[in-house]
Order: sequence, then C-alpha cells, then structure tokens
Amino acid sequence: ICESVDAPALFYPQFNPRLPQRLATTADIFSIIRERDLLLHRPYDSFTAIVELLHAAATDPAVVAIKQTLYQTDEDSPVIDTLVMAALNGKQVTVVIELQARFEEKKNIAMAARLHDAGAQVVYGLVGIQAHAKMCIVVRAEEGGLRHYVHLSTGNYNVDTSRVYTDLDLLTANDEFGQEASQLMNVLTGFSASSLQQVLERPGSRPQWKHFAIAPFDYHRALVAKIDRETKHAKEKKPARITAKLNSLVDAGVVDALYRAADAGVKIDLIVRAICSLVPRENIRVISIVDRFLEHSRVIRFENAGSAEIVLSSGDWMPRNFVRRVEVMFPLLESTVREHAEKILDISLADGASSWELQADGSWIPRRGGVSSQQKFIEITRAEAVALGPYDAAIEQAPKIRRKARRKKG
Repeated sequence: ICESVDAPALFYPQFNPRLPQRLATTADIFSIIRERDLLLHRPYDSFTAIVELLHAAATDPAVVAIKQTLYQTDEDSPVIDTLVMAALNGKQVTVVIELQARFEEKKNIAMAARLHDAGAQVVYGLVGIQAHAKMCIVVRAEEGGLRHYVHLSTGNYNVDTSRVYTDLDLLTANDEFGQEASQLMNVLTGFSASSLQQVLERPGSRPQWKHFAIAPFDYHRALVAKIDRETKHAKEKKPARITAKLNSLVDAGVVDALYRAADAGVKIDLIVRAICSLVPRENIRVISIVDRFLEHSRVIRFENAGSAEIVLSSGDWMPRNFVRRVEVMFPLLESTVREHAEKILDISLADGASSWELQADGSWIPRRGGVSSQQKFIEITRAEAVALGPYDAAIEQAPKIRRKARRKKG
C-alpha cells in the first residue's frame, strides 16, 4: 500500500544491509570466527552472515551437531531450510521451538513438523516458561577435539525483521561460552516441568554459569548485583556509571536498584524504546529513539570502577523476562567487540534528531541539536562495509555472497 503513494518526500532513501570488511574475504566463516569474536549490528550489517554460518554448518563434513533455539522465525525461512538440510546430511540437529511465541503458534507447529520429518530432534521448551533466548551452537570436529562455535543475539532468527529491527549478534569460538551455551541447551532439552520446579526451589542444585546469567535462574539477581556494585563504587568515590539500551523497563526491583544508584551519585543514561516505569530524577536520564528502524537491541555498559563491563541480553527488564522466560545475558569479552558496542551506545545517546526525552511528569520532549543516530549508522556502514545489493537477493545467495562481494570490491 505504501509503495502506491506517489510522494517521494515521505519515503526514506533506499538502504540495503552491507557486509562488514572483516567478512569480505574468501576464508571460511569458521576460521574468521576462530580468529577473534565478531559483533554484527543489524540491520546495518546483513543477516546474510548468520544464514551463511548455518549453511556452512549444514554442509561442512567436520560439523557433527547444530543446536538452536527458535522463537519467532519467518515462514519461508532459509534458517529452517538449512537446519532441514543439516539433518538430511546426517548432522545431529536439535531445535528448541517456542510454540507459544505470540501470534506464531500455527506457523511454529508447521516448522516443527518439517524439522521432525527431516530427522531433527525437536523440543518444545518448558511448560509455563517461554524459551526466549536466541542461541545457536555449531559443534565441529577439529584438530585436538570438538570446538563449539556460538551465536548469541538480542534478536530473532528472522529474515524479515532483520531488515527493520536493530539488533546485535555475537559470533564466538570462546571455549567457555561454548560450554555454557551447551549447558543452557541441556537445561532446555533435559528438564521436565516438575524437575525444573525442583531445581528452582533448591538454589544449591541450580546450574551454574561463569559468564552467562540465565532467567529464570539468576538473570534478575545478577543484574541487580551489577547495579548495586555501581552504587558501592559511587559511595567509594570510584568511577560509576550505567548506560543501558532496552525495549522496556518495568520491573520494580530493577527500578528501585537504579534509584538507589542514582541517589548514591551514579550517572545513569537509559535508552528505552517502549514502556518505561522509571521516573527520571537527578542523575537519571531517559530517552527514546523513534526512527525508520525499530530499536530492539539490548546492551548495557557498567563503568565498574574504571574497568568497564558491557553485556548483551535477549530479555528486557520486565517481570516476564526474569521469571516466565528463559533469557541469557552475556558479556562482551574481547576489546574489539566491546569498543564496537560502546560506539553504538555513544552514537545512540547523541541522537538529537529522532529521539525524545522523558520528563518527571511523564511527558516526552523532542531532543534537538544533533543528527539521527540511525542515519549516522547508515553512513558509517556505507563508508566502512561492502555493498551486497538488494537484501532479498543477498539472503538467497548467502552461502556464496561474501566471495561475490569480495570480487566486486576488488
């Protein structure tokens, strides 16, 4: 319908997601990830990298298993195609499909049947708790043993939303991340409803993670502990600051922790797209960015007395994300990906063209005197990344698009 309107001034200029320079190479995607962690910023960076990873996993003789969660996936998804291909190729494919994903029930049942018919092990999550984490594990036989390649994201495995939602994807071969992701997958596939309840009621027997914080086990506790740590640092006159980009902030316990931190002198900047129950006060600023892409990524920076920590999360700061969903919060460990995430936060905070600031009386005032953060990201991507052409065509050619882009660039 929109395309039938003859009013060019009402349309945004055309933009197609691009390929980060680091991926514009003939090297296989496993060696690229193995070299060091990679952070993708969708939709500026193309979803083709994720499709390529899955296709490589489905066709590489060295890959022995693929384990993945699916929450909301488009109906004719290349993600499902590659998982079916992997199962037919003899890979051990395990997929956790959340049948109760909102408005997606019928489609998810059909996808589950297709995967099951191909020979994949299909698990339907945990009764009463939605599997909302976005995670894929590729297990590959390499010299020295099995290596785990892990994809963790703030967004779904959905080609359609990946062109209009902002999200962050971490690709890593970190051994500890591989072990912890595998343990989370074991929880999703190994607990019955009753045994999960028993685990929740007996804290001493709960699964333990070094890097991850998992809902409904310890996401809320870990988050509040990080906020309280900033409060402690502020009282000790050490550097203390919190910057968070979220969809929604509703949880009363988190709001109270942020108030305590602000009262202690912690500077808090929040970028909240949707619902926000926190009322701004001294040391707390809340803005919302409304532009051509829906702001969906969840990234938090804690100053941590000068040793900054940056984490991503699949879940917002809402009661449902803490107690009724399986979510994963995870840190960015390598300096290159941390710097990338910090840059994203800094540019988002500086938005003065497409953002609004929340006032203490609940009203929103437009911010002036700056550029659109989303337009800035587009400009950076055009300057630093490699063009792929139309998005749909790039997705269809994802397994070989990097090589084409490389030749075209050269």
